[in-house]
Amino acid sequence: MKAVNNPDSFTLEKADEVVAYQCDYGMFERINIKGTVNQGSEVSAVTVTGDFFAREWKSEGAANLPVIDVFELNAKLTTLDIDGTWASLGGTPMTATLRAFDIDIITGLHPKMLGSATKDFDVHAEGIVHVTSAFTFEGNANASTEYGNFLTQADRAYRLTISNPATAPAAMYAGPSICQIDCFGRWREVIPFADEDRGNNLFTLIHESMLDPTNIDAAPDMLEILVHTTVNTVA
Repeated sequence: MKAVNNPDSFTLEKADEVVAYQCDYGMFERINIKGTVNQGSEVSAVTVTGDFFAREWKSEGAANLPVIDVFELNAKLTTLDIDGTWASLGGTPMTATLRAFDIDIITGLHPKMLGSATKDFDVHAEGIVHVTSAFTFEGNANASTEYGNFLTQADRAYRLTISNPATAPAAMYAGPSICQIDCFGRWREVIPFADEDRGNNLFTLIHESMLDPTNIDAAPDMLEILVHTTVNTVA
């Protein structure tokens, strides 16, 4: 992660019109974000899924869940930048290139069961954080350049930004809502002409995370995620 990793826990509630249940001390073990820029009139949806652990489900009585705002993600509004260093990240856009992305994040978080007076887990611990990212590129000069970087095993840092036209609260930050993922690593595999679409050649690229070796003795960079939404809090 970037600098010190300080994960937050969450409380999850679910309910129908009769009863509500709640579990606390929740943390994600794995998060997956993927999307495809559809070439027809279909919706270019982005899906976010995750595996989490938490303490036991408890009944909270009658249902009383507020309606929350939805932060919609559209794969068509996604941009990708790829650079050779973390310091220069965001400077080289992959214009007219990105077709699809699939980012799988292993957080390293896990529950620790220790002898105590309760049946629940006591604390959490942190293991290795790892990110595997798959991209589909239009077969163009950008794709060919990254194939060359794969052959030489050059360092590659990417910034994936999913924008939303909705304006964020001015009190927090200016500009549109975004989900931005920065990741440092190298190409594990690049397959030229892996597929085709109506005569257009497509490349498949697999990116594997690693710590930035230029700052290994201080606070090495590998993964940073920034989310701006239209709300300050989630009820």
